[in-house]
Amino acid sequence: MKHGILRVGFLMVMMGMVQVGWGQIFSNPITDANPSTSNPYTNGQTVNANITVSGIGRGPGILGNNASNRYNSRDWSTATSIESMDYFTFTLTPNVGYEIDFVSFVYTSQASPDGPTVFAFRSSLDGFASDIGVPTAGGTTISLSSATYQNITASIEFRLYGWDANTSAGTFSVNDFTFNGFAPLPVELTFFEANSVKNNSVLTWSTATELNNDHFQVERSADGRSFDAIGKVNGAGTSYETLHYAFTDEKPLAGWNYYRLKQVDFDGQYAYSPVRAVQMEQSVAVADRLSFFPNPAGHEIVLKSQAGVSPGDRLEVFDQFGRVVLQVQVAETPDTPIDLSGLSAGHYVARLQTANGLATGTFVVNR
Repeated sequence: MKHGILRVGFLMVMMGMVQVGWGQIFSNPITDANPSTSNPYTNGQTVNANITVSGIGRGPGILGNNASNRYNSRDWSTATSIESMDYFTFTLTPNVGYEIDFVSFVYTSQASPDGPTVFAFRSSLDGFASDIGVPTAGGTTISLSSATYQNITASIEFRLYGWDANTSAGTFSVNDFTFNGFAPLPVELTFFEANSVKNNSVLTWSTATELNNDHFQVERSADGRSFDAIGKVNGAGTSYETLHYAFTDEKPLAGWNYYRLKQVDFDGQYAYSPVRAVQMEQSVAVADRLSFFPNPAGHEIVLKSQAGVSPGDRLEVFDQFGRVVLQVQVAETPDTPIDLSGLSAGHYVARLQTANGLATGTFVVNR
């Protein structure tokens, strides 16, 4: 979906790095004895793990020419206008669930005295119709920071054209090149859980980054295969901060309920989260939902008193992996303060066996 899928695929990651800077996503110093024998040439290239690339190749109008430490070709057009088949080519494709945000294309090159003298750099986004930057025979930096080259979720091809050579024997080579940018998850989902709370299903999830995220559509299924939409939670658009979300299904199905998130971009592209399941136990007595204040909380939260909760009852707190991370005894006073200084930011589930049954609740630590 793009910025979705849970963007191109709503990938589920448990630990994610917030993208705060750019770097090399595809580069090659081209150091072999005669790399031009390959079309495309891929040896020695460095590629961002979130994308796939073609290597550097050449169009059908030119031929490889022997040279060391550079990707060299001859038979460049001697015409004074661009020849559509004479070019070096680079194709980059984001992996499922990712996008590419470009910054620049940097290359060094050289032309023989009778090689091409006019150059153009173009992309497949407009059918190679428009020039990008001003390429030269010796190389340069071409900016790709405009909005046109952001949020790329499908394959994109760039071509470096050359023409107006003195003779067809003239050569032109790319000696090295680098595409700068980054390839983040459009939406980086770091946590997604579903829990039974009283007679409700409570869904909680967190994101580390969001790009053009319009909303999350909450979907439910009785069999884990056929899903129906039951709600919508607005996204944050673009954010590089950890954000927490929650949705309550107040009318869950009897028995097992299966939930997933459909993350939708502003442009309508979408992707799905993993599926989470909750069983509604009709035979188990359930107390009122545990109430916490403030929620989200910082370093301390208060368990509010309620019917069925007695001093000395033990409250258990579980993290997103289902591990008990905190145990607290209910205080003699009406409300029980809980020290959260030992917990990291995130979603937590609390459980308390009371005289009225099993009481559960959720809270968020957000520092």
